[in-house]
Amino acid sequence: MGDIAEEEEFDNTLKPEFFIFTSHSSENCYLWQSLLDEGFHVKIMGYTEVIDFIYQVDSISNEDKLYPLIFMFRNTIELCLKILFYSRVEKGVSQKAFKSKRKSHRIKKDLWKNVKDVIVNYSGVSDEELKTTELVEKMLFEINELDKNGDIFRYPTSYSLEYRFNNRALDLSNIYVYLKAIVNFLEGCDTELDAIADVEQEIRNEYESETYFGTDWC
Repeated sequence: MGDIAEEEEFDNTLKPEFFIFTSHSSENCYLWQSLLDEGFHVKIMGYTEVIDFIYQVDSISNEDKLYPLIFMFRNTIELCLKILFYSRVEKGVSQKAFKSKRKSHRIKKDLWKNVKDVIVNYSGVSDEELKTTELVEKMLFEINELDKNGDIFRYPTSYSLEYRFNNRALDLSNIYVYLKAIVNFLEGCDTELDAIADVEQEIRNEYESETYFGTDWC
């Protein structure tokens, strides 16, 4: 077991050798990311994997972990909300909200406000699902109270270079579990909405097919 643990430790002496140039110039402009993708899945996966890695490394003190974890969690939650703007479901975010709010950093006012109805509309009417959504909303609003303009966690210091969380006792484990729960919920919503969008598309295709072949050509 000791040998396995040693093999899993990060080797910072490795040199990156992963650039492979293609014959098409457009394919040289991104790393492992579809040209049709907005980039959210790749970024969310990258953030979450780094979050888990840093949190689990015992050699890094909690004090040193705090700022990078909060920074990455804040960005991940924002991206998880923004990816729902791109959902393919029929009753998704309105075009007006999509065009004006999808680039905002404000979790409560702009992002959650516009995706909540989509989640509720497709989550069914069970009390359990509604309670879960309400709980996540409460958690997001608590983050918003600390970060109304979307800059507190993105930048660790104020404009006068004062750290925002100095002399505050914070439970890192609680923060990790709390924010991880939000990310898991939003990722689950994205997965469910993708599945629903596929079903809706199949229904449309079937309807269009029946309409086409049912046309009287005589």
